[in-house]
Amino acid sequence: MGGWYQSTLWLLAMAIHCALSQLEECKLYKDDPCRCAMENGRGLDLTALRNVSSFLNPSFGFLWSPCGNIIDYPGTDCSAGTAMCLVDNTADTKLSLGTLSSVVFSVDKSKTTFTAYLNYSGGSDDRETVMLMVCSSVSLPGSLSKSPQQDPPSTYHFLLTSPAVCEVQVFEPESHLSIGSIIMISLAVILFLYFSIGIIYMRAAQDAEGLQVIPHSAFWCSLPGLIKDGVRFIISPCTGSGVDQSKYEQIN
Repeated sequence: MGGWYQSTLWLLAMAIHCALSQLEECKLYKDDPCRCAMENGRGLDLTALRNVSSFLNPSFGFLWSPCGNIIDYPGTDCSAGTAMCLVDNTADTKLSLGTLSSVVFSVDKSKTTFTAYLNYSGGSDDRETVMLMVCSSVSLPGSLSKSPQQDPPSTYHFLLTSPAVCEVQVFEPESHLSIGSIIMISLAVILFLYFSIGIIYMRAAQDAEGLQVIPHSAFWCSLPGLIKDGVRFIISPCTGSGVDQSKYEQIN
């Protein structure tokens, strides 16, 4: 009764967790099964677990090789390329629970503590692994526990709590143009088109020469003086230099 009750609670907790989660795919970084990253460059780096493979008791347990090159039992289902292997030394059985090439990472954005999932497929008789990874401050390698029951029977659920699964900056993303930069570039393009098309028109349609080829040349020639007058008018209260009001028309 105790084992059945524990299994039911474990699976119920996993089902509630999945229902409330907001998963976002974390893509492999440079095809490395040990690292994944999202668009902002944040993600997972499991290289701290590269040489940590054994979660075994003397006769039965699991071998996990997140970065490869550890599990290799020639002539068994757990040959090179296996990510998770079930080892039963009593029955002399070794079953693959998924391959490295099938790894899929996802991040749960609904959690305040960094939480991610790792999935392996393609194991013996279609066995697969689902691992919930929770960032923790415990010492390396952390703690790996398995659900008492598979659901479905060919899917093995694990829980890993470790500092090795905390979110890190995997790469620095390329900088994007700010709104100000976009406005400045757009303004430069508009001015270039304005003068280019205007000069062509003035020469072709108006037979203009010299400064007259500039569209609205009178305005552009007077613009420096207008700017100078405007600046003097604005700073005159601060400098104490008065502005001759008689030069301005009264607005009735």
